[in-house]
Amino acid sequence: MTISSETGEGREPVIADDQDIRVSEILFPDGASIRLLCSRAEPEALVLEFKEKTNPLSPIPTRDDRKNIAKSVSAMANGSGGTIIFGIRTINADGIDCASEAKPISDINAFEAQFRTAIFSFISPELKSWKTRVVEDSQTPGAGFLICEVSSSPDRPHMSVAAGEHTYYRRSFQGDVPMTPLEVREQILAIREAQLRLRIRRGGGAFSWVSDWLVVKADFSFLLENSGQRMCKNPFLRVQTEPAMRSYGAQDPLTARHKTDFAPGLLLHIGDVLPSLTLCFYARILKDQLYHALRTADQRIARESIKLYDGNDDIHSNTITDKSEIDGLALRAIFGAENASTKQEEVNFDADFLKRMVFHAASSSLVQGWGGRQCLQWLPERELEFFGQDNFDLTVG
Repeated sequence: MTISSETGEGREPVIADDQDIRVSEILFPDGASIRLLCSRAEPEALVLEFKEKTNPLSPIPTRDDRKNIAKSVSAMANGSGGTIIFGIRTINADGIDCASEAKPISDINAFEAQFRTAIFSFISPELKSWKTRVVEDSQTPGAGFLICEVSSSPDRPHMSVAAGEHTYYRRSFQGDVPMTPLEVREQILAIREAQLRLRIRRGGGAFSWVSDWLVVKADFSFLLENSGQRMCKNPFLRVQTEPAMRSYGAQDPLTARHKTDFAPGLLLHIGDVLPSLTLCFYARILKDQLYHALRTADQRIARESIKLYDGNDDIHSNTITDKSEIDGLALRAIFGAENASTKQEEVNFDADFLKRMVFHAASSSLVQGWGGRQCLQWLPERELEFFGQDNFDLTVG
């Protein structure tokens, strides 16, 4: 990743993301839109399935209907989710099921109640990531189609326990197929893992007026976030940088990686964020040059007034002639936990991004150093014009 300046009855199920519902309402707003699927022989897909009720003249699901409900809904939940439309007959064309005829279901509202009961009764463990919607058919009063939106479940895998079945299903290009023992095992183990993400944000900074410039020590803060559904145990973080940055924590002398040093047994709860590491680099802002550039609207000189250096600089040094400027930073992070997969991420920050970060971090000190009120008259107007938004938060992994 490169960062630059261009940059059941009585119970209401929980839908993981209402975006699918909104898309469904746009694509299938009425009975005519569903009949159109049939007229153009719309094919099924991984996230779209059509089902016909055994007897569309009755709202009561038959044994086969209950099997189909549990099978289709659990298969979607065990994968990436999707849309199931009940009330459509299909025909197989070249190995793909396609919509062929609308078969609206009588007393569609009663069927919806029965449908919801079947989901609560015949899928184990209980499925929460679904929602139903009735679409009435204008050609058949009282009848209609049932749309079920299913999100990928955080509690997968789910089993169909309809009569005669105790089977895990998954959605494939061949329809709903039984999962193999290995696939079931992988889902069970995967879902019990914590899910870690790395957040990088601008931290604090230290400033020192030396001669004709302001020395800025700019910090990057690294935070580990548990974004999954399981508690995270014993998280870790290692960061390698090019060029060198200074760390407030430990550093492995053999690998040159900055590392966390948490106490054994540390738990990161669901949704919590853990401050893990702070790294810094240095910059020097040539005061008179930047002041002149902002007053004369010269963006090139404004950026040239900020000089970037690595973490070996000294905030109290009174010279810049003995230092080599850097043109960006590369961060290679490895993070994981005892019960979370290890991830490796690389983030590159270009020089222009770092200069914007330095300027925003130092702006209050610059105001004070240039005489307060006089500087305030032009600084807010020039800040966005020359250095962009003050937004330096990044999430990876």
